[in-house]
Amino acid sequence: MKPERDPVAFIAARLERARPGGPFREGAFSSPLHDERVAARLGVALGIAFLTCFATGLVSHSRSTRSTSGFSPRPPRPAGCIA
Repeated sequence: MKPERDPVAFIAARLERARPGGPFREGAFSSPLHDERVAARLGVALGIAFLTCFATGLVSHSRSTRSTSGFSPRPPRPAGCIA
């Protein structure tokens, strides 16, 4: 018969011996394109693009809805101007 092993100790020993592979190993992303500064600049550019799209969507929505607030001085379509 085999002597019983502690399952927690067995798993801990296996984890100590195991090396992470794939993208989790040390030095997997050694390209300069994976630099923190590049990621920060891309994040800022994407944030600006998202805010621009959001703001133009809000303006488009507010111009397409009829309101009495006076925010939209011109009608959204030229059909509203023709008598």
